[in-house]
Amino acid sequence: VKERSEAMIELGRRLMRRFAESLIGTVQRVLLEKKEEDGRLSGFTGNYVRVFVNAPESLAGEMVDVVIEGVEGENAVGRVIGCPKAQAACVS
Repeated sequence: VKERSEAMIELGRRLMRRFAESLIGTVQRVLLEKKEEDGRLSGFTGNYVRVFVNAPESLAGEMVDVVIEGVEGENAVGRVIGCPKAQAACVS
């Protein structure tokens, strides 16, 4: 049972990575949630893909447009290209 469970978890990770890779080059709407230990913000797309971006912590809790540029594990990595009007200076 444990081996089967581990195999299913690994399969889930591979499928999630493949899906995240399919998003490379697309623009996704992301709800930024929190600052990670490495200083990046993380959030989720509408398809529940975790995305990491370099952005000011003031954007936590905001919906932003992100171009997906790569993956790390099963997570996407992107760059903020659209910000709320109140945060017009957030794009680097």
